[in-house]
Amino acid sequence: MAEALFNKLASKYNVDAVASSAGTVPADEVNPSALQVLKELNIDHHSDPKILSNEMMSESDAIISMGCMASDFCPATFITKTQDWNIDDPVSHPIEKFREVRDVIKEKVDILLQELPKSEK
Repeated sequence: MAEALFNKLASKYNVDAVASSAGTVPADEVNPSALQVLKELNIDHHSDPKILSNEMMSESDAIISMGCMASDFCPATFITKTQDWNIDDPVSHPIEKFREVRDVIKEKVDILLQELPKSEK
């Protein structure tokens, strides 16, 4: 959801940046409930889950973690350009939880986009 929200809202803030979502243990497909709550905001998301690679991390200007689990690899623990937003994973919850999480992510993306340099176009 964060990738889709960031990429949809970046032009609104005149920010020339692109988000790419990845995980340490990505799902096989994007959760249909996540796609549904994005569609409620007129966002069509067409990206497959990707594994987080060292190359992705080294080429990124910022890395946003949704919430690291102790048993999982957590880049926020040792990479200075990483922020951990500590957002609940709604995967085993009803659609209402997906909406709550979407709205929290949107709020944080809005703040992040306000802080990024503006495009010179």
